[in-house]
Amino acid sequence: MHKTLPILILFFCSVFFKTDSHAQTISGGEVYYELIGAKKYKVTAHLYRMCESGALNGITANLYGDTVVRAMHFKRIAIRKINDTCNNPCNKQNAASNSGFEKHTYIDTIDFNVAPYDVFVSKQICVVNFGIRMAARYANPNTHDTGQFYIDASTNICLTHITKNTSPQFSMEPKFKQGCNLPMVYSPGPLDSTDNDSFVFSLVNVQSNYKVNMTYKGSLTPQIPMSPFCLPPGTVNCKPLPNAKPPRGFYFDDRNCQTIFTPTVCNEIGTIKYKIEEYRYNKQTQKYEWLGYSVREMLVNIVRIPDNNPPTIPGNFSAFICQGNKICLSKVTRDNQAPNQLKADTTQLFWDYGIKDANFRIKDSTAREKEAEFCWQTIKKPNQRLEKNFFTMGTHDRKCNINLVSHTQTIATSPAPKFKYTNGLGNCGQVNWNVAIYDSLYPEYTGSCYTVIKPLSINKILFSSRVLSGAATLNYNGKIVIEHYISATSNIGCPIMVVDTLTASNAVELPAINDNIDHEVCLGSIVSFKTLPSQVSGFNQLKWVYNGAIQNIKDSIIQIKMDSAIYLYLQVANSSGCLAERSVNYTIRQHNAILNGDNTYCKGQVVNIVANTLDLPRPIYYKWSINGIDTAVVDSAFSIVIDKSKKVKLKIQDAEKCEFTDSVTNWYYLNSNLVLKSAPMVCRDSIAIVKASDLSPSNNPTYKWKLNGKDSLNNDSVFHFRMKKESKVLLKILYQAGCSITDSIELKSMPTPEVDLSYIPYQCAGALIKLQP
Repeated sequence: MHKTLPILILFFCSVFFKTDSHAQTISGGEVYYELIGAKKYKVTAHLYRMCESGALNGITANLYGDTVVRAMHFKRIAIRKINDTCNNPCNKQNAASNSGFEKHTYIDTIDFNVAPYDVFVSKQICVVNFGIRMAARYANPNTHDTGQFYIDASTNICLTHITKNTSPQFSMEPKFKQGCNLPMVYSPGPLDSTDNDSFVFSLVNVQSNYKVNMTYKGSLTPQIPMSPFCLPPGTVNCKPLPNAKPPRGFYFDDRNCQTIFTPTVCNEIGTIKYKIEEYRYNKQTQKYEWLGYSVREMLVNIVRIPDNNPPTIPGNFSAFICQGNKICLSKVTRDNQAPNQLKADTTQLFWDYGIKDANFRIKDSTAREKEAEFCWQTIKKPNQRLEKNFFTMGTHDRKCNINLVSHTQTIATSPAPKFKYTNGLGNCGQVNWNVAIYDSLYPEYTGSCYTVIKPLSINKILFSSRVLSGAATLNYNGKIVIEHYISATSNIGCPIMVVDTLTASNAVELPAINDNIDHEVCLGSIVSFKTLPSQVSGFNQLKWVYNGAIQNIKDSIIQIKMDSAIYLYLQVANSSGCLAERSVNYTIRQHNAILNGDNTYCKGQVVNIVANTLDLPRPIYYKWSINGIDTAVVDSAFSIVIDKSKKVKLKIQDAEKCEFTDSVTNWYYLNSNLVLKSAPMVCRDSIAIVKASDLSPSNNPTYKWKLNGKDSLNNDSVFHFRMKKESKVLLKILYQAGCSITDSIELKSMPTPEVDLSYIPYQCAGALIKLQP
């Protein structure tokens, strides 16, 4: 027993030293900067230590610019556990302990006006990088190579006109763990609540040093850094479908920094690296200037999660609002119970306070699935540009890193355009306007204007236009309202309306022509056109003009016989010499009286001819004729037998006395006088000939011959065959419309006679021989 004691002591000591001797491992981080004075920056670094590794007692950092490198001297100011309520993570601060993640915060101040950092100014190096590089990267990723841990942030120190700036930041904690075969829905939470600069989001390379990228394995890339669910399985670069069930492909939305994919390799460990570039609009140059960037790197471990589904925040995460208006959005969480889960989870919903002066409240704190209402009263700003504003929501059903789900909501705010306008009146009811729009964001464009003119007391549009400058002649006297809906090119969707009131005079109030509606009328009908000159203030003269000629210059009622379509307008003048015109179009009503069309039929076929009465007012009167002969049929249809070509004509008269005439021609293909001809008696073994005669001409008929009931390949009007015995020949002729005609003939055979001459085989020479057949 005593012999085993040294061994046990050695075992416990080895365990103790093995734990304490772990090198620190960094699972991710980010670097921020803040301009606090002229070329003076406060730099903040967040590093996320894996708690099962050794202590993090210091970091190595440098300032990089071109080929110049100067050391930085960060000091730690805080250590904090993240997502710390699952499985008691990080139970020893900054020491090897239970698995989990600690956030270590460091700060440093860099003054480029003094040594050793003034070298960047003296060498006119504008773009500088605040970089952290140390031997702390996780040693066994399976998506990319390993090496030194390196992250940085970058800024342009030469923009001396910028006196205040804070780099983009990430408001959501990194997501270091993700359930296998469950959707990962995560946004790092882009945040700029101080400057409201413009952001550009991207996924970028993991680095081992300043400007040194690592190599990804297989088909993985910085834009597809982990293996997503794809079809066919095994591929990683399929088209992203973030709304599929489950999400397909690796989806990154560069509008709001959103990542969605379904990991399928359950032991995969890889790095996702987000980059936010920052731009600011320069009013003097009228261009956007690049200010710098921040990155976040996070090591993601894909693990199996039994019996739990992650929560979701369904809905649309892009919105648009005009500056000065209020927007309210409702966001609700959903958490579906897994098949083997004993109890449904309760969700939490929180946000990053990303938009100042906005309100985010949970409607019912006792609800299992939380719902929040976001409201924001925007303000009008003097700058003339579209702004994108971000806030990010996070949810989890168990406060663990693996259950974190986050979405970034983008709200674009647009200002109203700047403009000048004038409205005026001319003679004879003319109204003119001019709108000038000043778009500082796109000075080469002027924007658009929609102008509407209405009577003051009547909701009726007299005139509308989409030109910036124009004129309109009204047929209205009295107070009018001119409304201009003005939009700048860069702010489409946020028009501003201006209203002006004027008093129009000397306009000609056009009287109506009948009901002012175009009509179809019956051919030959008499149409009356009526107007009321008494409706015109200071009426002086009227003219009726149709088909290009003045027809009447005095009467308020005229009548026209409608032998053809006419274009008629009325010209009215008042005592001030102002003219106005109103027009109508009257066309001749057209109608096909017969539904049937011209066709060809077989002789003897019965054809039903039908009148077309659709849309005709009743009662209707019918008059049918065939080949010019009245049939006395007064019904809407009748039947004819095809024995020759027939032209059927119909005249219809409807209840309005409109008459429509139509005709249809019915042809037939052939007569039935098929006769087969041949010699009545044919010698046996000789060639018999049968001919078809007395046929009417037709297009390519088909001849089908049968000899004694058997088909022949002959397709001609003449049939030849060798006579063996008495034969029956049948011919069937097929025509284009499916018509056919048949005839047959029977031929008798006559035997061929044989001759036998008898004689005495041997006779004397000189004897007389007589032969008898």
